[in-house]
Amino acid sequence: FDQFANHNIAINVIAASGYSSSLVILEPNGNVKKAYQSDCDGSVLASSWSQMNHECRVTLDQSSVLTVYQTVTEVPSEYDIEYFGTKLEHYLNDHIALYDVASGELTTIYSVEDTFANPLDNYLEQPNSMTYGGCDCPTASDSLQVLDWSHVSSITESIKDEYYVMSISTLDTIAAFDVGGSGLQWAFSSSNDMRNFRSEER
Repeated sequence: FDQFANHNIAINVIAASGYSSSLVILEPNGNVKKAYQSDCDGSVLASSWSQMNHECRVTLDQSSVLTVYQTVTEVPSEYDIEYFGTKLEHYLNDHIALYDVASGELTTIYSVEDTFANPLDNYLEQPNSMTYGGCDCPTASDSLQVLDWSHVSSITESIKDEYYVMSISTLDTIAAFDVGGSGLQWAFSSSNDMRNFRSEER
């Protein structure tokens, strides 16, 4: 959760079933001012499952709320990659998402797999952090075991409003993306494959 300057509270709520997640703006008296809900309501689980989690950060200009938005990526058939002795068929793709309070719209700004790294081209197995978990949907007939490969745990804006700074827990990485949309600016990581930050350059 986080607080606006006018004392409204932004909170991220996930249903116990995992089928639904919400961003809710509460007024000081407890009334709901605005809410955005993401539900799993499709018959094809890989394309209909989504969840907002881990982050609920009011932007510096007070207009929006940053959150982590997760979707499921299905691995193309030409890949034959295993994690923890199990063939990788699906993994979670984490996004930086922005909820505009005035319009009520949620926009995904950056995708980890599209703009930074993915488990197919950047194989990095860390047994103590990455895990498989179940994704279910009440309207789907199947259930998926999905690799939580990146596990973005926080997103914030830099003080000068230049970067969205993301903590990618399972990759031991902090990455910064340009607020204006020009992509990855730098990454600081204990994983050599993820690191492009050098102190003499910044």
